[in-house]
Amino acid sequence: SDGIFNTSILPMAVPQLRIGSLYGTEVVLRFIATPAIGDNKFPVITFWGAGARHSISQYIPNSPVDIAASFFYSDFNLGDLIKAQGTSFGVQASKSIKILMLYGGLSWEKSTLDLSYTTTDPTSTPLVDVSLNGANKFRATIGVGVNFGIFKVFADANFGTVTNYSGGIGFGR
Repeated sequence: SDGIFNTSILPMAVPQLRIGSLYGTEVVLRFIATPAIGDNKFPVITFWGAGARHSISQYIPNSPVDIAASFFYSDFNLGDLIKAQGTSFGVQASKSIKILMLYGGLSWEKSTLDLSYTTTDPTSTPLVDVSLNGANKFRATIGVGVNFGIFKVFADANFGTVTNYSGGIGFGR
């Protein structure tokens, strides 16, 4: 953004609060907001997300794995430049073996991104206004987590039209 940062990546950590389980349902909330940087040359970033996951395996006696259905929504804004939204419906399965948890899932996804800005480049049109639909429609996830009591770590791979890898840490039960 106007030469404030010379980077090919912009990492961002988003705090997440997970509340559950009430009748086999948990609620997940995420939120972060950053201030404008460099006399407002790098705009405010806001990200929020919410979702719910409900246990299906509680209705299956002696199920060897935990099965859940989920819905998640997220909204990302980079000032007035970028607006992105995503929705996901899915099913997940997991199996805990001592401190290790193996998990996987299938999801249907929909995402949009709107990009709008005015450029000062004399060789292009002054207003750039682009709307895109996400390439991913379906996704498969495989992952592993390690539970150290109140401290947890995880890593997973997500396969669809777009492949990504993620990892994280968690605190709490």
